[in-house]
Amino acid sequence: MNESDNFIKVKNKLNGTSSSFCLAKWLQVSIHLQNGTTHSCHHPNVHKIPLTELSNNPTAVHNTEHKKAQRKLMLEGIRPKECQYCWDIEDNASEAFSDRVYKSADDWAFPHFNEIKNSLVEENINPTYVEVSFGNECHFKCAYCSPTISSAILSEYLKFGHYKSNPYFELTHLKEVGEFPYSRDEFNPYTEAFWKWWPELKTKLEVFRITGGEPLLHPDTFKVLESIIKDPMPKLDFAINSNLSVPDKAFHKFIELSQLIVSKSLVKKFEIYTSLDTSGQQAEYIRHGLEIDRFIQNVEYVLDHLPNVKVIFMCTFNALSLPGFEKYLEIIRSLKLRYLLPDGSTRVILSISHLRLPVFLSVQMLPKRYLLYVEQSLNYMLRFSQGNGTFVFSEYEISQLRRILTSLKNQNAIDEKKILLQRKFFSFITEYDHRKNLNFEKTFPEFSDFYLNYKSKGFD
Repeated sequence: MNESDNFIKVKNKLNGTSSSFCLAKWLQVSIHLQNGTTHSCHHPNVHKIPLTELSNNPTAVHNTEHKKAQRKLMLEGIRPKECQYCWDIEDNASEAFSDRVYKSADDWAFPHFNEIKNSLVEENINPTYVEVSFGNECHFKCAYCSPTISSAILSEYLKFGHYKSNPYFELTHLKEVGEFPYSRDEFNPYTEAFWKWWPELKTKLEVFRITGGEPLLHPDTFKVLESIIKDPMPKLDFAINSNLSVPDKAFHKFIELSQLIVSKSLVKKFEIYTSLDTSGQQAEYIRHGLEIDRFIQNVEYVLDHLPNVKVIFMCTFNALSLPGFEKYLEIIRSLKLRYLLPDGSTRVILSISHLRLPVFLSVQMLPKRYLLYVEQSLNYMLRFSQGNGTFVFSEYEISQLRRILTSLKNQNAIDEKKILLQRKFFSFITEYDHRKNLNFEKTFPEFSDFYLNYKSKGFD
Protein backbone atom coordinates (compact mmCIF):
# COMPACT_ATOMS: atom_id res chain seq x y z
CA MET A 1 0.00 0.00 0.00
CA ASN A 2 1.48 3.37 -1.00
CA GLU A 3 1.34 6.44 1.24
CA SER A 4 -1.64 8.01 -0.52
CA ASP A 5 -3.67 4.79 -0.27
CA ASN A 6 -2.91 4.65 3.45
CA PHE A 7 -4.21 8.20 3.97
CA ILE A 8 -7.37 7.33 2.05
CA LYS A 9 -7.84 4.32 4.33
CA VAL A 10 -7.37 6.44 7.45
CA LYS A 11 -9.71 9.18 6.20
CA ASN A 12 -12.42 6.63 5.42
CA LYS A 13 -12.10 5.05 8.83
CA LEU A 14 -12.28 8.44 10.56
CA ASN A 15 -15.36 9.34 8.53
CA GLY A 16 -16.86 6.00 9.45
CA THR A 17 -17.06 7.33 13.00
CA SER A 18 -17.95 10.89 11.96
CA SER A 19 -16.95 13.40 9.31
CA SER A 20 -15.26 15.56 11.95
CA PHE A 21 -13.54 12.84 14.02
CA CYS A 22 -9.84 13.45 14.70
CA LEU A 23 -7.61 11.46 17.06
CA ALA A 24 -5.37 14.46 17.79
CA LYS A 25 -8.04 16.07 19.95
CA TRP A 26 -7.60 13.19 22.38
CA LEU A 27 -4.01 12.06 21.90
CA GLN A 28 -1.91 15.14 21.07
CA VAL A 29 -1.42 18.10 23.36
CA SER A 30 0.72 21.19 23.79
CA ILE A 31 0.82 22.43 27.38
CA HIS A 32 2.24 25.83 28.32
CA LEU A 33 2.78 25.56 32.05
CA GLN A 34 4.21 29.08 32.33
CA ASN A 35 0.73 30.55 31.88
CA GLY A 36 -1.58 27.56 32.22
CA THR A 37 -2.79 27.26 28.64
CA THR A 38 -3.22 24.30 26.32
CA HIS A 39 -4.45 23.22 22.91
CA SER A 40 -4.97 20.01 20.95
CA CYS A 41 -3.61 19.83 18.27
CA HIS A 42 -1.28 22.69 17.23
CA HIS A 43 -3.77 24.59 15.09
CA PRO A 44 -6.49 25.78 17.50
CA ASN A 45 -5.75 28.78 19.65
CA VAL A 46 -4.67 28.02 23.19
CA HIS A 47 -7.28 28.17 25.92
CA LYS A 48 -6.90 28.68 29.66
CA ILE A 49 -6.84 25.66 31.97
CA PRO A 50 -9.28 26.50 34.81
CA LEU A 51 -7.66 26.07 38.21
CA THR A 52 -10.96 24.74 39.55
CA GLU A 53 -10.63 21.76 37.20
CA LEU A 54 -7.09 21.04 38.42
CA SER A 55 -7.93 20.77 42.10
CA ASN A 56 -9.07 17.14 41.93
CA ASN A 57 -7.83 16.23 38.47
CA PRO A 58 -4.18 16.94 37.55
CA THR A 59 -4.83 15.50 34.07
CA ALA A 60 -6.90 18.64 33.43
CA VAL A 61 -3.70 20.25 32.12
CA HIS A 62 -4.82 18.28 29.04
CA ASN A 63 -8.35 17.04 29.75
CA THR A 64 -10.12 20.37 30.17
CA GLU A 65 -13.89 20.57 30.01
CA HIS A 66 -13.42 22.71 26.90
CA LYS A 67 -11.60 19.90 25.09
CA LYS A 68 -14.13 17.35 26.21
CA ALA A 69 -16.85 19.51 24.66
CA GLN A 70 -14.92 19.65 21.37
CA ARG A 71 -14.43 15.87 21.44
CA LYS A 72 -18.18 15.43 21.91
CA LEU A 73 -18.82 17.59 18.83
CA MET A 74 -16.41 15.48 16.82
CA LEU A 75 -18.10 12.24 17.81
CA GLU A 76 -21.43 13.77 16.75
CA GLY A 77 -20.10 14.83 13.36
CA ILE A 78 -20.11 18.54 14.22
CA ARG A 79 -17.07 20.57 13.25
CA PRO A 80 -15.43 22.45 16.14
CA LYS A 81 -14.85 26.05 15.04
CA GLU A 82 -11.36 26.01 16.52
CA CYS A 83 -10.34 23.39 13.93
CA GLN A 84 -11.14 25.59 10.93
CA TYR A 85 -7.60 25.15 9.56
CA CYS A 86 -8.44 21.57 8.58
CA TRP A 87 -11.98 22.24 7.43
CA ASP A 88 -10.70 24.87 4.98
CA ILE A 89 -8.33 22.33 3.43
CA GLU A 90 -10.96 19.61 3.18
CA ASP A 91 -13.58 21.96 1.75
CA ASN A 92 -11.18 23.30 -0.85
CA ALA A 93 -10.83 19.87 -2.45
CA SER A 94 -12.72 16.76 -1.42
CA GLU A 95 -9.70 14.56 -2.14
CA ALA A 96 -7.35 16.72 -0.05
CA PHE A 97 -5.83 15.44 3.17
CA SER A 98 -5.81 17.81 6.12
CA ASP A 99 -3.87 17.39 9.35
CA ARG A 100 -6.98 15.66 10.69
CA VAL A 101 -5.90 12.76 8.48
CA TYR A 102 -2.12 13.16 8.66
CA LYS A 103 -2.04 13.33 12.45
CA SER A 104 -4.59 10.57 12.94
CA ALA A 105 -2.54 8.33 10.60
CA ASP A 106 0.63 8.71 12.63
CA ASP A 107 2.10 5.89 14.70
CA TRP A 108 1.26 7.64 17.96
CA ALA A 109 -2.42 7.90 16.99
CA PHE A 110 -3.87 5.34 14.59
CA PRO A 111 -3.13 2.18 16.65
CA HIS A 112 -5.33 3.71 19.38
CA PHE A 113 -8.31 4.28 17.07
CA ASN A 114 -10.74 1.85 18.69
CA GLU A 115 -9.72 2.83 22.21
CA ILE A 116 -10.51 6.49 21.51
CA LYS A 117 -13.64 5.79 19.47
CA ASN A 118 -15.09 3.72 22.33
CA SER A 119 -14.02 6.05 25.16
CA LEU A 120 -16.54 8.05 27.11
CA VAL A 121 -16.73 11.80 26.50
CA GLU A 122 -16.19 12.57 30.18
CA GLU A 123 -13.20 10.21 30.38
CA ASN A 124 -9.73 11.56 31.15
CA ILE A 125 -7.36 10.48 28.38
CA ASN A 126 -3.62 9.99 28.69
CA PRO A 127 -2.21 11.42 25.47
CA THR A 128 0.53 9.67 23.53
CA TYR A 129 2.05 12.84 22.05
CA VAL A 130 2.92 15.65 24.47
CA GLU A 131 4.73 18.93 24.01
CA VAL A 132 5.35 20.88 27.19
CA SER A 133 6.99 24.17 28.05
CA PHE A 134 7.93 24.43 31.72
CA GLY A 135 8.59 28.15 31.70
CA ASN A 136 9.35 31.25 29.66
CA GLU A 137 12.97 31.50 30.84
CA CYS A 138 14.98 32.64 27.83
CA HIS A 139 17.87 35.05 27.33
CA PHE A 140 17.04 35.68 23.65
CA LYS A 141 14.78 38.47 22.38
CA CYS A 142 13.82 37.20 18.93
CA ALA A 143 12.05 39.70 16.70
CA TYR A 144 8.92 37.59 16.26
CA CYS A 145 8.73 36.22 19.81
CA SER A 146 6.60 37.29 22.79
CA PRO A 147 6.82 37.89 26.56
CA THR A 148 4.84 34.68 27.15
CA ILE A 149 7.73 32.68 25.68
CA SER A 150 10.79 34.77 26.59
CA SER A 151 11.54 36.18 30.04
CA ALA A 152 14.07 38.56 28.43
CA ILE A 153 11.31 40.02 26.26
CA LEU A 154 9.03 40.25 29.29
CA SER A 155 11.72 42.27 31.10
CA GLU A 156 12.04 44.52 28.07
CA TYR A 157 8.25 45.05 27.95
CA LEU A 158 8.21 45.91 31.65
CA LYS A 159 10.79 48.61 30.89
CA PHE A 160 9.56 49.97 27.54
CA GLY A 161 5.98 48.70 27.23
CA HIS A 162 4.67 46.77 24.23
CA TYR A 163 5.51 47.61 20.64
CA LYS A 164 3.00 50.06 19.19
CA SER A 165 2.87 47.91 16.04
CA ASN A 166 1.96 44.78 18.01
CA PRO A 167 -0.55 45.59 20.77
CA TYR A 168 -1.66 41.97 21.25
CA PHE A 169 1.19 41.39 23.70
CA GLU A 170 0.36 44.42 25.83
CA LEU A 171 0.99 43.18 29.36
CA THR A 172 -2.31 44.36 30.82
CA HIS A 173 -4.10 42.43 28.08
CA LEU A 174 -2.09 39.27 28.86
CA LYS A 175 -3.14 39.57 32.50
CA GLU A 176 -6.78 40.09 31.56
CA VAL A 177 -6.90 36.95 29.37
CA GLY A 178 -4.90 34.89 31.87
CA GLU A 179 -1.79 34.48 29.71
CA PHE A 180 0.69 36.46 31.79
CA PRO A 181 3.51 34.02 32.65
CA TYR A 182 4.46 32.85 36.11
CA SER A 183 7.99 33.73 37.16
CA ARG A 184 10.43 30.93 37.88
CA ASP A 185 10.41 31.64 41.62
CA GLU A 186 6.61 31.84 41.86
CA PHE A 187 4.48 28.87 42.91
CA ASN A 188 2.90 27.45 39.78
CA PRO A 189 -0.15 25.19 40.28
CA TYR A 190 0.03 24.02 36.67
CA THR A 191 3.57 22.72 37.08
CA GLU A 192 2.54 21.05 40.33
CA ALA A 193 -0.35 19.31 38.54
CA PHE A 194 1.92 18.16 35.71
CA TRP A 195 4.34 16.43 38.07
CA LYS A 196 1.47 14.80 39.93
CA TRP A 197 0.29 13.43 36.58
CA TRP A 198 3.76 12.44 35.32
CA PRO A 199 3.99 8.90 36.84
CA GLU A 200 0.74 7.96 35.07
CA LEU A 201 1.35 10.00 31.93
CA LYS A 202 4.78 8.55 31.12
CA THR A 203 3.40 5.00 30.94
CA LYS A 204 1.44 5.95 27.79
CA LEU A 205 3.84 8.40 26.17
CA GLU A 206 5.16 7.67 22.70
CA VAL A 207 6.33 11.16 21.73
CA PHE A 208 7.51 13.73 24.27
CA ARG A 209 9.01 17.09 23.36
CA ILE A 210 10.17 19.84 25.69
CA THR A 211 9.80 23.34 24.29
CA GLY A 212 10.27 26.76 25.80
CA GLY A 213 11.31 29.43 26.55
CA GLU A 214 14.77 27.95 26.60
CA PRO A 215 14.45 24.51 28.24
CA LEU A 216 18.11 24.30 29.26
CA LEU A 217 17.56 27.25 31.59
CA HIS A 218 14.75 25.47 33.46
CA PRO A 219 15.37 22.87 36.22
CA ASP A 220 12.32 20.80 35.25
CA THR A 221 14.01 19.91 31.95
CA PHE A 222 16.84 18.26 33.85
CA LYS A 223 14.27 16.62 36.12
CA VAL A 224 12.82 14.90 33.01
CA LEU A 225 16.27 13.76 31.84
CA GLU A 226 17.06 12.36 35.30
CA SER A 227 13.66 10.64 35.39
CA ILE A 228 14.44 8.88 32.08
CA ILE A 229 17.84 7.77 33.41
CA LYS A 230 16.23 6.40 36.58
CA ASP A 231 13.24 4.84 34.78
CA PRO A 232 14.05 4.23 31.07
CA MET A 233 11.40 4.74 28.40
CA PRO A 234 12.68 2.56 25.51
CA LYS A 235 9.56 3.10 23.37
CA LEU A 236 9.71 6.89 23.57
CA ASP A 237 10.57 9.36 20.81
CA PHE A 238 12.15 12.14 22.85
CA ALA A 239 12.93 15.63 21.58
CA ILE A 240 14.02 18.90 23.06
CA ASN A 241 14.08 22.43 21.67
CA SER A 242 17.12 24.55 22.51
CA ASN A 243 18.90 27.60 21.18
CA LEU A 244 22.14 25.77 22.20
CA SER A 245 23.54 29.07 23.46
CA VAL A 246 23.08 28.73 27.20
CA PRO A 247 25.91 29.15 29.73
CA ASP A 248 28.55 26.43 29.53
CA LYS A 249 27.61 24.84 32.86
CA ALA A 250 24.01 24.17 31.77
CA PHE A 251 25.10 23.13 28.27
CA HIS A 252 27.62 20.54 29.48
CA LYS A 253 25.23 19.19 32.13
CA PHE A 254 22.72 18.64 29.32
CA ILE A 255 25.34 16.86 27.20
CA GLU A 256 26.41 14.60 30.08
CA LEU A 257 22.85 13.50 30.91
CA SER A 258 22.00 13.08 27.24
CA GLN A 259 25.10 10.93 26.68
CA LEU A 260 23.87 8.53 29.36
CA ILE A 261 20.45 8.32 27.74
CA VAL A 262 21.82 7.82 24.23
CA SER A 263 24.65 5.42 25.06
CA LYS A 264 22.34 3.11 27.02
CA SER A 265 19.39 3.43 24.58
CA LEU A 266 17.09 4.57 27.37
CA VAL A 267 14.72 6.06 24.77
CA LYS A 268 13.91 4.86 21.25
CA LYS A 269 14.86 8.10 19.56
CA PHE A 270 16.52 11.31 20.73
CA GLU A 271 16.33 14.48 18.65
CA ILE A 272 17.37 18.08 19.24
CA TYR A 273 15.52 20.97 17.61
CA THR A 274 17.32 24.27 17.33
CA SER A 275 16.54 27.53 15.56
CA LEU A 276 18.32 29.63 12.97
CA ASP A 277 16.61 31.85 10.39
CA THR A 278 19.45 33.12 8.20
CA SER A 279 23.22 33.69 8.38
CA GLY A 280 25.78 36.01 9.95
CA GLN A 281 24.95 39.30 11.64
CA GLN A 282 21.47 39.23 10.12
CA ALA A 283 20.74 36.02 12.04
CA GLU A 284 22.00 37.70 15.21
CA TYR A 285 19.73 40.69 14.50
CA ILE A 286 16.62 38.49 14.19
CA ARG A 287 17.46 36.29 17.16
CA HIS A 288 18.87 38.93 19.50
CA GLY A 289 21.26 37.28 21.96
CA LEU A 290 22.57 34.81 19.40
CA GLU A 291 26.33 34.56 18.81
CA ILE A 292 26.44 32.76 15.49
CA ASP A 293 29.98 31.37 15.73
CA ARG A 294 29.45 30.00 19.25
CA PHE A 295 26.12 28.56 18.18
CA ILE A 296 27.67 26.60 15.26
CA GLN A 297 30.45 25.35 17.55
CA ASN A 298 27.84 24.05 20.02
CA VAL A 299 25.86 22.36 17.24
CA GLU A 300 29.05 20.57 16.17
CA TYR A 301 29.75 19.64 19.79
CA VAL A 302 26.31 18.08 20.11
CA LEU A 303 26.75 16.09 16.90
CA ASP A 304 30.26 14.96 17.91
CA HIS A 305 29.33 13.87 21.44
CA LEU A 306 25.83 12.43 20.94
CA PRO A 307 26.18 9.70 18.28
CA ASN A 308 23.13 9.06 16.09
CA VAL A 309 21.24 12.03 17.56
CA LYS A 310 19.76 14.19 14.83
CA VAL A 311 19.73 17.99 14.96
CA ILE A 312 16.79 19.65 13.23
CA PHE A 313 17.26 23.29 12.28
CA MET A 314 13.93 25.08 12.56
CA CYS A 315 13.85 28.10 10.28
CA THR A 316 11.08 30.61 10.85
CA PHE A 317 11.28 32.05 7.35
CA ASN A 318 10.55 35.78 7.54
CA ALA A 319 11.28 39.01 5.67
CA LEU A 320 14.67 39.41 7.35
CA SER A 321 15.73 35.88 6.36
CA LEU A 322 15.98 36.64 2.65
CA PRO A 323 19.33 38.36 1.99
CA GLY A 324 21.49 35.86 3.88
CA PHE A 325 19.49 32.73 3.22
CA GLU A 326 21.71 31.19 0.54
CA LYS A 327 24.71 31.47 2.87
CA TYR A 328 22.56 29.83 5.54
CA LEU A 329 21.93 26.93 3.17
CA GLU A 330 25.69 26.64 2.64
CA ILE A 331 26.11 26.20 6.42
CA ILE A 332 23.42 23.52 6.49
CA ARG A 333 24.90 21.73 3.47
CA SER A 334 28.35 21.67 5.07
CA LEU A 335 26.96 20.19 8.29
CA LYS A 336 24.85 17.65 6.39
CA LEU A 337 27.92 16.35 4.55
CA ARG A 338 30.05 16.26 7.67
CA TYR A 339 27.52 14.21 9.63
CA LEU A 340 26.42 11.58 7.14
CA LEU A 341 25.19 8.22 8.40
CA PRO A 342 26.34 4.90 6.89
CA ASP A 343 23.10 4.57 4.90
CA GLY A 344 23.78 7.90 3.18
CA SER A 345 21.23 9.88 5.19
CA THR A 346 22.30 12.79 7.34
CA ARG A 347 21.98 13.74 10.98
CA VAL A 348 21.26 17.37 10.09
CA ILE A 349 17.74 18.26 8.94
CA LEU A 350 16.29 21.58 7.80
CA SER A 351 12.68 22.46 8.59
CA ILE A 352 11.39 25.68 6.98
CA SER A 353 8.13 27.20 8.15
CA HIS A 354 6.64 30.44 6.85
CA LEU A 355 6.27 33.09 9.56
CA ARG A 356 2.62 34.12 9.71
CA LEU A 357 2.53 36.27 12.86
CA PRO A 358 3.25 39.06 13.26
CA VAL A 359 2.22 39.58 9.63
CA PHE A 360 4.32 42.72 9.26
CA LEU A 361 7.49 40.58 9.62
CA SER A 362 6.38 38.03 7.04
CA VAL A 363 7.84 37.86 3.53
CA GLN A 364 4.47 38.82 2.05
CA MET A 365 5.04 42.35 3.35
CA LEU A 366 8.01 42.92 0.99
CA PRO A 367 7.91 44.30 -2.59
CA LYS A 368 7.91 41.41 -5.06
CA ARG A 369 11.39 42.24 -6.36
CA TYR A 370 12.83 40.71 -3.18
CA LEU A 371 11.49 37.31 -4.20
CA LEU A 372 14.68 37.02 -6.24
CA TYR A 373 16.42 36.01 -3.01
CA VAL A 374 13.95 33.18 -2.50
CA GLU A 375 14.40 32.01 -6.10
CA GLN A 376 18.19 32.02 -5.73
CA SER A 377 17.96 30.03 -2.50
CA LEU A 378 15.61 27.50 -4.07
CA ASN A 379 17.98 27.09 -7.02
CA TYR A 380 20.84 26.47 -4.58
CA MET A 381 18.88 23.66 -2.92
CA LEU A 382 18.01 22.17 -6.30
CA ARG A 383 21.68 22.13 -7.33
CA PHE A 384 22.37 19.87 -4.36
CA SER A 385 19.32 17.66 -4.52
CA GLN A 386 18.68 14.00 -5.06
CA GLY A 387 17.48 14.78 -8.57
CA ASN A 388 20.92 16.06 -9.49
CA GLY A 389 22.60 12.95 -8.13
CA THR A 390 24.02 14.76 -5.10
CA PHE A 391 21.66 13.98 -2.26
CA VAL A 392 22.07 16.76 0.28
CA PHE A 393 18.70 18.52 0.45
CA SER A 394 15.72 16.18 0.49
CA GLU A 395 12.65 16.70 -1.64
CA TYR A 396 10.69 17.41 1.52
CA GLU A 397 13.11 20.18 2.54
CA ILE A 398 13.03 21.66 -0.95
CA SER A 399 9.24 21.47 -1.13
CA GLN A 400 8.92 23.67 1.97
CA LEU A 401 10.75 26.56 0.32
CA ARG A 402 9.10 25.94 -3.05
CA ARG A 403 5.66 26.13 -1.42
CA ILE A 404 6.55 29.49 0.16
CA LEU A 405 7.79 30.86 -3.17
CA THR A 406 4.65 29.70 -5.00
CA SER A 407 2.44 31.30 -2.38
CA LEU A 408 4.30 34.60 -2.63
CA LYS A 409 4.20 34.66 -6.43
CA ASN A 410 0.44 34.19 -6.35
CA GLN A 411 -0.11 37.28 -4.22
CA ASN A 412 -1.88 40.31 -5.63
CA ALA A 413 -0.05 43.53 -6.44
CA ILE A 414 0.68 46.05 -3.67
CA ASP A 415 -2.52 47.29 -2.10
CA GLU A 416 -3.48 49.36 0.92
CA LYS A 417 -3.18 46.35 3.21
CA LYS A 418 0.38 45.70 2.08
CA ILE A 419 1.34 49.35 2.52
CA LEU A 420 -0.11 49.25 6.05
CA LEU A 421 2.01 46.18 6.82
CA GLN A 422 5.10 47.96 5.53
CA ARG A 423 4.38 50.95 7.76
CA LYS A 424 4.00 48.62 10.76
CA PHE A 425 7.25 46.90 9.77
CA PHE A 426 9.24 50.13 9.82
CA SER A 427 7.54 51.30 12.99
CA PHE A 428 8.59 48.03 14.62
CA ILE A 429 12.14 48.16 13.23
CA THR A 430 12.68 51.71 14.49
CA GLU A 431 11.58 50.71 17.98
CA TYR A 432 13.49 47.40 17.82
CA ASP A 433 16.74 49.23 16.97
CA HIS A 434 16.21 51.73 19.77
CA ARG A 435 15.52 49.11 22.44
CA LYS A 436 18.45 46.88 21.48
CA ASN A 437 20.96 49.48 20.24
CA LEU A 438 20.95 47.96 16.74
CA ASN A 439 21.16 49.45 13.25
CA PHE A 440 18.84 48.01 10.62
CA GLU A 441 20.33 50.04 7.77
CA LYS A 442 23.85 48.85 8.53
CA THR A 443 22.85 45.21 9.12
CA PHE A 444 20.58 44.91 6.06
CA PRO A 445 22.14 47.02 3.28
CA GLU A 446 20.18 44.90 0.77
CA PHE A 447 17.01 46.66 2.01
CA SER A 448 18.45 50.19 1.76
CA ASP A 449 16.24 51.34 -1.15
CA PHE A 450 13.14 49.92 0.51
CA TYR A 451 14.06 51.48 3.84
CA LEU A 452 15.00 54.90 2.49
CA ASN A 453 11.81 55.07 0.43
CA TYR A 454 9.63 54.72 3.52
CA LYS A 455 11.95 56.73 5.75
CA SER A 456 11.59 59.68 3.38
CA LYS A 457 7.79 59.43 3.54
CA GLY A 458 7.63 58.96 7.29
CA PHE A 459 5.76 56.20 9.08
CA ASP A 460 3.86 55.63 12.28
